Amino acid sequence: MLGRYYDFIRRIYVCDNAAAYEAVDKDTGNMVAVKICHDYDPRKDPKEVRLLTAAQGHERICKLVAWHALAHTHCHAIVMEFIPNHNIAEHLFGRPSKIRTYMKDLLVGLQHLHKRNILYRDVKPSNVLWNQEVGRATFIDFDVGTFYSPKNKHRCLVGTDGYMAPEVLELDVARHENRPLPFKGYGLEVDIYSAGVVLAQLLFEYEESDIADLDNESAKGPAFVSRCKDLLRDGRGHAGHELAIAMLDPDPSRRIRLSDVLRHRFFTDRRAIPRSLPRKEREKESERIARKHEKERAKAGEEAERRAHREEEEEGEEEEGSHSHHDEEDIDEEVEDEEEEAVLVTREEEEEEEKRERGLDAAEKVIDRLGGGGPFSPAPAAETVATALSALGVNLDKRPNSRARERERDRERERERERERERERERERARERDREWEERQRARRPRPPSARPRPSPAAVEDAAISAVSAFASFGR
Repeated sequence: MLGRYYDFIRRIYVCDNAAAYEAVDKDTGNMVAVKICHDYDPRKDPKEVRLLTAAQGHERICKLVAWHALAHTHCHAIVMEFIPNHNIAEHLFGRPSKIRTYMKDLLVGLQHLHKRNILYRDVKPSNVLWNQEVGRATFIDFDVGTFYSPKNKHRCLVGTDGYMAPEVLELDVARHENRPLPFKGYGLEVDIYSAGVVLAQLLFEYEESDIADLDNESAKGPAFVSRCKDLLRDGRGHAGHELAIAMLDPDPSRRIRLSDVLRHRFFTDRRAIPRSLPRKEREKESERIARKHEKERAKAGEEAERRAHREEEEEGEEEEGSHSHHDEEDIDEEVEDEEEEAVLVTREEEEEEEKRERGLDAAEKVIDRLGGGGPFSPAPAAETVATALSALGVNLDKRPNSRARERERDRERERERERERERERERERARERDREWEERQRARRPRPPSARPRPSPAAVEDAAISAVSAFASFGR
């Protein structure tokens, strides 16, 4: 069936329960995006299809072309208009006027969805694509959206880490700690908070991966609010920072309303934001911000490593106690070895110094004797002095302490290599702790109930490809 209507060009992405492809509609010749989803229930239309159908009629919402039930595959295909996706870092960072355009499109589209009683719940740049060719942003993905009713508050933990509102996370924490929920549920305000994170992300030039990184505290809502307040206090902020503070209020009852957001002077007053920086200055500023972000990520990694190390120490106190005696013995042995080496080096230096003094005395006597008998002859004198010093075992080509110092330097280099190996082992242990921590975090997150186990991305893609091939051959 799909093969009869669409020519598939390339795969756009694949995730846990869906795969999307770029294709051409054979009837119209238009570019389309075909999203093949798992868990199709033949008793009712898919939820994403119902949401997309209800959201139609606005230019900031992608158009639904068609949808197809793929029988005998437990899959369905949603066909939408193809929206080009250009990199926001390349086209929006450092350009306040384009950031304003992107955010206005996002908020106007969000306002349309809220009027249709649709709670989007996953506002982020990868779901609101920027088309640089026309200078517009468009909503594309409704897989975690839902229909909203003021009487029935929502309590599900859905969305993307870093973009979810505090009230969503608070409900999840209360549920895991088996304590009463602090409020009935969340509403449309969660979309405003997520949009505020996107605004701050564009103003401070963070990638989406930085926002979703749980260890990067500098790329989260509270840190953004603090930085905006600092800039405004120093006189370096503008209307965009004021709006970000209002949208990122942790209290949903005090958070700015969507209608007030669109009336904010960030959108109504062209003088409220600075002009775009010249290209060279923008590149320098981007490099500076990239270096700053790298330092922040390194600092966050170190903090996570220290935190994991503290947790490991608390969990393994008894085990460490059992090994502490052996560790002290090893340290004592190392100290004794170093002291013994120092004594040997000192003794060798004293012997070399004594030889040197004896050699110099002999050389002086020889030169005096040669000089006392007649005119001084440098060559015979040098020959005689060299012979005398050689007989005493003194090597003039090297300093007296050079061999001992060379040995000491070798030992120091070996110790430094051992310390580097130990640091590498510690880094590997820290990475292993981070992986374990991430697995525990994933295990703690509740998963929606499902009648059948969720397939892997590879299985979804295989099922989609099989369905496309089967229907293509059937059409022929």
